[in-house]
Amino acid sequence: MLRSLYSGVSGLTAHQTKMDVIGNNIANVNTYGFKSSRVTFSDIYYQNIRNATAGTSTVGGNNPSQVGYGVTVGTIDTVMSRSGFQMTDSGLDLAIAGEGFFQVQDKVGNKFYTRAGILAIDNYGNLVDAKGNFVLGITGDPTGQAASTDRIQIVVPNVRSEERRASKQLLGSTVSINATAVGDKGNITINFVHGTPPTATMSGDNLTVTFDQQAKYDDLATLQSAVDEAIRNGGITLPTGALTMMVEPAPADTAAASTNYVEFGATAADKMTITAGADGKDGNTINIKYKTIDSGTASAEWDDDTLIFSLVKTDSYTAADLQTLADAANTAEGIVAGDTKALTFAGLTTAVTGSNLAAKPIKLGNGDNTYYENIAGMLGTIKLDGGRTAAEQTVGNLSSLAIGNDGVITATHSVHGQMVLGRIDLVTFDNPSGLEEAGNSYFQQTSASGQPRVCQAGYDGSGEIVSSALEMSNVDLAQEFADMITTQRGFQANSRIITTSDELLQELVNLKR
Repeated sequence: MLRSLYSGVSGLTAHQTKMDVIGNNIANVNTYGFKSSRVTFSDIYYQNIRNATAGTSTVGGNNPSQVGYGVTVGTIDTVMSRSGFQMTDSGLDLAIAGEGFFQVQDKVGNKFYTRAGILAIDNYGNLVDAKGNFVLGITGDPTGQAASTDRIQIVVPNVRSEERRASKQLLGSTVSINATAVGDKGNITINFVHGTPPTATMSGDNLTVTFDQQAKYDDLATLQSAVDEAIRNGGITLPTGALTMMVEPAPADTAAASTNYVEFGATAADKMTITAGADGKDGNTINIKYKTIDSGTASAEWDDDTLIFSLVKTDSYTAADLQTLADAANTAEGIVAGDTKALTFAGLTTAVTGSNLAAKPIKLGNGDNTYYENIAGMLGTIKLDGGRTAAEQTVGNLSSLAIGNDGVITATHSVHGQMVLGRIDLVTFDNPSGLEEAGNSYFQQTSASGQPRVCQAGYDGSGEIVSSALEMSNVDLAQEFADMITTQRGFQANSRIITTSDELLQELVNLKR
């Protein structure tokens, strides 16, 4: 009777365990990546009432007579069969079409494995799962790299400053404006309008510059200064050198009316050509005079609109020698400071003495300086596109982020274009059913599962990754309900064993009366 009572108790315990497993399976019928469990029973210890004997020629043999002590839970197995997919609208929801697990790592370095690919990107650019644990693989371009167990971080390179240039053809020359790092997008539209006092306004990426278009601008530097002054007066802060104007090539009417030359002989080699730019005083009037010195060092200096050379009487000079002296002269008096090429000396391949030069003074005049006055009124609207300011970039600056079947992460950036940002790698096991469930749809490695083999999705026996999909639970509700019924009946029957054994014991106790 005690044996039957023990058998009944062991049966209740085993069936209760099975009912617990069934309840857990049913509770997780909608848990993504969940793998159901099953319970198998095994009988336990047996007591021999009579041992088995062999038969002889005179005596027949006997089979063993044994009484069992009930049932126990043999195994609780994880069923690793694959389930179907539920499609989603998130490209970071991933499923595995075949063998393998995603790798994740918690903040202290513990590694887990899961089939639930519910991923996201945190504010630091880390690729994480639903529990905030790091997803493992490769950061950056994975081309040629073996599968990895490193944390994946989405890194977007910073955008560097870049200028853009817009041009107009005005009066036979190209007027260009360079913009460096202007506006959030680097694009700017400049409207040049007439008005006084000079000022400017900024609305979005539209800059309106108001300046006196009827004023006299002798050169590009003067016009540039007027634009800069208008911007400053408007209280607008632009990066240094944000707007730079250029004219290519310099229009012909800014040069002297004629090219002057001096002849020292009958051949072309004895001719020196002198050209003046637009920076001379009184309509490009520039006088060139030579004086001789007995000894010392040759030099040149300006006296109002006259460039005076001091040349050693007996020394010889080429056009290049005179150019060097002119470039070194103080330009503050005769031409705009810094415009060292306003006077150009060419030709004269045969050097002549200082005394010969002293006999050849020259005057350049009649230049026209109205070009910059004219373009000031014709600039109108110029739009510069494509420039940008330097800026730190994050995941928020990406669009069309996608994960391929091989786990490669790609995205589109407005400046960098198509980018390869990393790769999600998988692991497989010799015996995935030997993994230990750790909750949160995680599994952990055990001695029974074997070592994890890291691989790229779709290779080395692993399945491909499916984006915008999640693997559903593999719980078979019909089977679970059928098992629930048989388990309930088994539990009920074992409870009857306990009840009946109790009644027998009661009868035995009553015998003493």
